[in-house]
Amino acid sequence: MIFLNPAVLLGLIASSIPILIHLLNLRKLKRIEFSTLAFLKELQKTKIRRIKLKQWILMILRVLIIMFLVMAFARPALKSVSFGMSAGAKTTGVIIIDNSFSMSAVNERGSLLNQTKLLAKQILDEYSEGDELAVLDFSSLNEPLAAVTKSVIAEEMIDGIDFTYLAGDIYELIVKALPVLNNSQNYNKELYILSDLQQSGFLLTNDTTRIPVFRSMKIYIAPIVKENINNLSAANLVSNNQIFELNKNITFSADIFNPSSYNISNSVVSLYVNGKRSAQSSVNITPGETIQTEFETVIQSTGLIDIFVELEDDDINFDNRHYLNIYVPEKINILLLTDIKSDAEYVSTALQSVSEDYFKVTEDMANRLNSYNISSYNVVILIGSSYHSNSEKVKTYLESGGSVILFPGSSSDNTDFNRICRELNLPQAERIVTFDDPQSFSSFEGTDLNHPVFSDLFESGKREYESPRLYKYYKTESSGKGRSIISLIDGSEFLSEYNYKAGKIFLFNTSPVLSWSDFPLKGIFAPMLSKSVYYLLNSNKPNKNYIAGADLMINAGNVVRPDIKVIRPDNTEEYINPDISGFNNTFSYSPADFIGTYKFYSGNKLFDYATVNFNPIESQTKYLGFSEAEEKITPLSQDTEIIELKPGENVAATISSARFGTELWKYFLIIVLLLALIEMWVAKNTKKDLSEITN
Repeated sequence: MIFLNPAVLLGLIASSIPILIHLLNLRKLKRIEFSTLAFLKELQKTKIRRIKLKQWILMILRVLIIMFLVMAFARPALKSVSFGMSAGAKTTGVIIIDNSFSMSAVNERGSLLNQTKLLAKQILDEYSEGDELAVLDFSSLNEPLAAVTKSVIAEEMIDGIDFTYLAGDIYELIVKALPVLNNSQNYNKELYILSDLQQSGFLLTNDTTRIPVFRSMKIYIAPIVKENINNLSAANLVSNNQIFELNKNITFSADIFNPSSYNISNSVVSLYVNGKRSAQSSVNITPGETIQTEFETVIQSTGLIDIFVELEDDDINFDNRHYLNIYVPEKINILLLTDIKSDAEYVSTALQSVSEDYFKVTEDMANRLNSYNISSYNVVILIGSSYHSNSEKVKTYLESGGSVILFPGSSSDNTDFNRICRELNLPQAERIVTFDDPQSFSSFEGTDLNHPVFSDLFESGKREYESPRLYKYYKTESSGKGRSIISLIDGSEFLSEYNYKAGKIFLFNTSPVLSWSDFPLKGIFAPMLSKSVYYLLNSNKPNKNYIAGADLMINAGNVVRPDIKVIRPDNTEEYINPDISGFNNTFSYSPADFIGTYKFYSGNKLFDYATVNFNPIESQTKYLGFSEAEEKITPLSQDTEIIELKPGENVAATISSARFGTELWKYFLIIVLLLALIEMWVAKNTKKDLSEITN
């Protein structure tokens, strides 16, 4: 047995008081002589011996009462042999605070996170100045962790912990905490897990091979939960369009998930475009169900468009928004290069007929390609093959995400055209097919009308168009390298789509001149060409939709300035000087700990962006109890005690009992009470005996 408050034992000196009083109050009996009653003398001697015995018993009882009362205040505790250390043994502890956004739920005692922080302060009070302590949460997961003295971990540090979109398995936090505990020289080692024990974030036993064994420590688990959570989650938001045009309709689909156990009716879902609500709908959704709701709106501005879907407030509001970005350029810059100037006449006219203000076309000869910084153009159209000496420049442009539309020139031969195709990893043309008879020609056989270039291309209900007549073309096949969009009756590809690293290529097999086909005269020519430009412009933008906490892969392109400005979703600015590397000049950015849009600028020019959304596992409303969490940890522990900390109960007593054993002060007080009752009874009988003798 040990005493947790040994200084109080000095009070045992007070146990000598009953002894002193006993010695000072010894009374000599008066002698009363009876001349003839010898029997009464003998009876008196017997009573006196009994009274003396009772007085000694009273003294012993009073000494014991004082001793047990003093020891009760000294907090006696029983420990097993293996933990037979004194109360002065030093302690190293790590407090894991789950600050993921599922902890924002509120019950009658406030938010779960605030309750967790209050509990952490109560734990802090149980540490002495010489003890070591560390506090760990999801926000500090990637920061160095070291145990420091209690004075360094002030309450302000715990108060500063706030909700975060960063989340994951509690395992990650435990693994980070274990080296601090394992490397400590202190005898007592304690790990505190303060969490709602969300089932989706407490997966310790999913991969036991990578989890270190917990040895010779105490693990305290504090389940801090809200019962019956009512929550909807904006699980996803996507655009149903692949072509984004100014002042044109665009549709979006949002997935709404109900992780709770309640039916939710008439919940409003709103779509916001650049901060303004543009559409809304209501949903009825059963427990565990995911439904999809559609929105339609008109894009009325250019540049980077911020879009999000938002739900009504519920028990967890952090998962009520899901973000998406699209980019609509203010102008589309097109570089049109050709071997022969007349070859570009119909192409240039078709593009400028769509919108002379919106499509800015720069025309030049193909052999002057080297004079242009083609990275500043949204789309490059190449007609012919005389630019092959600068093909490396085209390849670099494609590698960085550029878009190319490739036509053979009217004077191209099979050798030159195939050389370009080979360098760009395109299928080789078998030969040039020529029809000398004006009445002989080839025509379209198959069209992939589901390809985005045909979206909004036809009148409502009509999905047919007149095939042009082809008099001369290259016989090529996609050969599994790309996607066939339009094919001819002999199986060759008229229009096909190919990827070249981060870039994209549209390949036509005929020159856009009337001697090769009447395609430039058909009504579909200009719309298909403009749609091809729109599609290539948008399809090369990768879907940069990340989960909070992930590293963002940013394409710097031809960024020259070493310092890059980052505007985060909370509108704070940061300047970075990253190590830009890779074939497409990429760099990694972290931490992405807010949801929304991260914008990257070189000077005042936006060169890339990324969208970050919440981790969907935090929307789940299934939780573990203490016994379930204990079952997960027990197989991974050796010589380890797992203890439950119950918020609202005496945390100090629980920790002290675990550290130093079972406290006995309650039992000592019961003994004091029993001794006091016995003392009262003995004292009463002693007084009765004294009274009889006196009388």
